[in-house]
Amino acid sequence: MLSFEGDSLREQEISGANGLFAARIIPYNGHNDVQIYYLQAIADPSQKNGYRLTAREDTLTVYDGQIVELPPPALHHIERLAVREEIGNDSIVVMRDTIYWYKNDASPSPVYGDSVAPQKDSINLYTLADPAAGQKLFSLAAGIRSEQLNPDLLLPNKIMRYFSSTWYIQYDGGKQSQCAFDGLIGSYRLQALESRLWELKHNRTDWKLVSKIQ
Repeated sequence: MLSFEGDSLREQEISGANGLFAARIIPYNGHNDVQIYYLQAIADPSQKNGYRLTAREDTLTVYDGQIVELPPPALHHIERLAVREEIGNDSIVVMRDTIYWYKNDASPSPVYGDSVAPQKDSINLYTLADPAAGQKLFSLAAGIRSEQLNPDLLLPNKIMRYFSSTWYIQYDGGKQSQCAFDGLIGSYRLQALESRLWELKHNRTDWKLVSKIQ
């Protein structure tokens, strides 16, 4: 049963094959934002019925052109930000003034069922000197409510094994959070980080090759 103060009401039985999503517009700080609620069934063999339910409610706004959750981004102090991508074995380290991209320039290996063909990697280091871009990524990460993340995000990704990335965030005096992203579940700020980084990697032409690592 879902009710947003009388303006929406829906009742649906949730099983292992479906979920529930609802949304409404709410005024916040002089502009309209979107409040959402969803209930999703996640496969879990340890449960008697084979799945478990996860619920999430968020109020969404637009920050720097990306849809993110409230509260505002100044929630945590970010000290280090890095991401590891499953495809290609690429990794990124974000500093406040420079972004370091350990890029695998080898051709992608084909995927056969649940296995990947062996590949000889060619990892090269590229840098992008852009303090504004680095600060935007830090600001987005600062708003991730790590202590409230869906537990599925804190485990190795099992939904799309070869199409995911893992973010490593150090914040607030050495605290650490490891968040998996697969495009299906997760924090809207994490999605915004992915989108921002994708734009930098694919749209910027001023990456500089620093060294060939292997």
